[in-house]
Amino acid sequence: MWPGRLVQIECDELKQVVEASRAGADAVLLDNMDPSTVAEAVQVARAEAASPILTEVSGGVTLASIGDYAAAGPDRISVGA
Repeated sequence: MWPGRLVQIECDELKQVVEASRAGADAVLLDNMDPSTVAEAVQVARAEAASPILTEVSGGVTLASIGDYAAAGPDRISVGA
């Protein structure tokens, strides 16, 4: 859709994930969501995107909580530790 450009959209609400996925974003960055919301956002992104979409979690992830985020199914997790 945008030749030569990787489009990443930072989302902190599920409605933004839907909009970004439908618009053809290459990646959605799931910011400051709890693990259960991340799980829902990952499913929504994959269901709404017309082509494969990358999901990455950031914000609020700690070494103690990374396992819960990993179980939610994102492609990537960013930890500031």
